[in-house]
Amino acid sequence: MTEEMNPTNEREPNAAGQGPQPKEKLSFRQMYRKLLQLDDTPHSIALGAALGMFITFTPTVGIQVLIVLILSMVVRFNRFAAIVLIYLSNPVTIIPIYYADYVIGLFVQGESGLSLEEFVLLWDQSVITAGEVGFWGATQVLFKSLGTDVIIPMFIGGGVLGGFVGVVTYPLTLSWVQRYREGRQGDNHQDS
Repeated sequence: MTEEMNPTNEREPNAAGQGPQPKEKLSFRQMYRKLLQLDDTPHSIALGAALGMFITFTPTVGIQVLIVLILSMVVRFNRFAAIVLIYLSNPVTIIPIYYADYVIGLFVQGESGLSLEEFVLLWDQSVITAGEVGFWGATQVLFKSLGTDVIIPMFIGGGVLGGFVGVVTYPLTLSWVQRYREGRQGDNHQDS
């Protein structure tokens, strides 16, 4: 994640190397504005945003950027737009997203499962166990400790929820980018 998009309030030295300076935090509105200003076609930006939203709602945290990069070898879309939006899945939002995936997956399968409290407890225990090994080992431990009874519904629900959010994101983003550019062109004509 770039320095300017880092949502934390960490401090690091300024350009002159003098003392720690607060990192700039971008709000969702600022990130949205950056998306509108990307130098690419409206279709490419909208497709990147839609794919980023789809990936955000799948249980693939930790490899989401890799998924964007692999997809970009097959389909042309704005990678930056996708990467900005996958950061919506973060330590604060991951439990609500993954639990929604899980519940939707259970619904699609016609099954019942864990309550939110049970899901959070299982997740926390899995993360603690996974934190004792490296990244790939942690991913394996996390998936093993959650078990197929949780992982399969999460992937099914993530596909459904991510697909829905991605489909909605594309026309909205396309419209927003087009309107933004039309407004900018109108401003440029008035200046001449």
